[in-house]
Amino acid sequence: MSMKTRWQDGNEQREMTSPLSLVISAFAPRGRRASHPYAAAVNGR
Repeated sequence: MSMKTRWQDGNEQREMTSPLSLVISAFAPRGRRASHPYAAAVNGR
């Protein structure tokens, strides 16, 4: 996966290709749902 751009610098045509990074996140259930007592009160749990 990459990103390519082109531009003109005076009379010269320029081009650059840069790699892109892919960020993958995973989520897992936690034992305790409310990380703060206020969040539990607002959600009614």
